[in-house]
Amino acid sequence: MIVLQREKMPNGTTIQIEDWTEDYKNHWNVGAYPIAKEGDKYGWIKRKQTFRLTLNFDSKKQAEQAFSELLSGEKELTDYKNCFYNGSEDIYYLTGGDK
Repeated sequence: MIVLQREKMPNGTTIQIEDWTEDYKNHWNVGAYPIAKEGDKYGWIKRKQTFRLTLNFDSKKQAEQAFSELLSGEKELTDYKNCFYNGSEDIYYLTGGDK
């Protein structure tokens, strides 16, 4: 995995574009490190602490567009919930709402 660019969203969340194509064909991510509004039952993700949120994309262009929209504030992480690696679990950690 290669981190191509790392920046902060307007709300202070760190995001980065990741190239995973050395290990996985057509695999690009935007990695984000938001603060969890809710934790998990195992204690791996703790409420009010930073956690890793992975957004999966099939192309570099898609990842770059999402990164740009998040960086500009045009979109929020929840706008990409269909790309969340852990799906409803990630939505729960990010929003504190029901899975």
